[in-house]
Amino acid sequence: MGRCCKIAVLLTTVFFFTSLALGQNSTTSELPPRVLPLPNPGVGEVQGLLIHKENAPYYKDLIIPELYHLIRFQSAVVDAARSLRYEWKADSDWLQNTQELFDKSIKLSEQGTYPFSTEAEVGAPFGNASLIEKQWEDYSALSEQGRSNSDFPLRLLWNLKSQFWSQGLIDLDFTLQWLANGKAWRDVRGKFQRVYPWIIDPTSKLPQIFREKIQLTEPAALRDLIWLTYRFQHKDEDVVWVYSPAIKKVRQLTGSNRADSLFTSSVSSEDFLTWSGKTSYVRATVLSRKLALVPFESAEMRDLSLGVDSCYRVDGSVTDTLHWNFATRKFKSSASWLPTNSIFVPRYLYEIELVNKDDPYSLYGRQILYVEEESFLPVYKIVYDRAGRHWKTIISAYGLAATKDRRKKVPFPAYSIVLDKIEKKEFVLDYNQVRYCNGYTNELGIDSFNPNKLP
Repeated sequence: MGRCCKIAVLLTTVFFFTSLALGQNSTTSELPPRVLPLPNPGVGEVQGLLIHKENAPYYKDLIIPELYHLIRFQSAVVDAARSLRYEWKADSDWLQNTQELFDKSIKLSEQGTYPFSTEAEVGAPFGNASLIEKQWEDYSALSEQGRSNSDFPLRLLWNLKSQFWSQGLIDLDFTLQWLANGKAWRDVRGKFQRVYPWIIDPTSKLPQIFREKIQLTEPAALRDLIWLTYRFQHKDEDVVWVYSPAIKKVRQLTGSNRADSLFTSSVSSEDFLTWSGKTSYVRATVLSRKLALVPFESAEMRDLSLGVDSCYRVDGSVTDTLHWNFATRKFKSSASWLPTNSIFVPRYLYEIELVNKDDPYSLYGRQILYVEEESFLPVYKIVYDRAGRHWKTIISAYGLAATKDRRKKVPFPAYSIVLDKIEKKEFVLDYNQVRYCNGYTNELGIDSFNPNKLP
């Protein structure tokens, strides 16, 4: 054993007994039996315990396999603590709406589509975390044939979708950066906007689940390059348009093109918000429920403010480069794509296998999605191509923002890390200036998502 490994083992052992002396074993019964305890989150440069290749074996049972491989063999490190400094819990309106929706006993169609109504349905339609856990227990007790006939995996995915549609209109800025040789060598900036017409306007007769626009603002040569998507409520294929500022024309594409890489990167529109795939186009299987480390934007809850436009804004967004290792070099000799102010915390995850069943032209084959149990947010996505090769690993962090009286709480995306294993490329996708609106605004109406009125 090398000298550095001996030191790492010694420090981990000292930490273990120190934790016992401080009484930190009070929650270790919740951890897998072979996992050493984690500290409470602090305020220093390292908020918790730094897990790296030397001490990772002591936490292997608390790390998803794909992340464990990155830590052990590709210079990744994670700053881990036993908890956040706040309780991640939805607001009372969300919880009440969720219970009311669950009491309706909503049924999916035979094709797995959700029965959308004209009434705005804010909340998780298939129950909160405890109700989903009970459904998981029933599902896991079924035979293999019984699980294949169950719609529980799709119910879980629709709960995931509900976290986003409940916000009505999503408006945020993004920065996508290409990394190489330990630094960012290229970036594009733009806006991501998505509207759920049936949530915004209960009288709307529009047949779409959402309309989505990805529009570049920088660099100047690509300004107003736009991808526009209509996703329909039933099994109809997505419709995609691309506006080219160079020729000032709109070209219509097929829904399969949503898996295509954007702007010569390895990031597709399906990768925004981690998983933006079409639920009815996949065959889903819940493989496991496990406790694992999950990245969060911060150990603290963010402030949420209501603007004059009746939109809620997440306050205090960080700038693009302050939380990446290529900029701060906080973790020396470690991967440049590492987030340096995030905290990884043990949370229960559902591991869901998604197999493409109705789109023979999509570049995506099988996907493994890890969904956090309490929030129903997708935090890890593993993508395999049509040949079965491991193509992409996507790591995403979210945060929770609340008004001062805590009556309104919303989750928000913070970043995604996209690692292309085939092309050996690395990307980081920052989300900033997150805004949620309960209605259309002066600058953002339904015509903003009209292909005949681009840009």
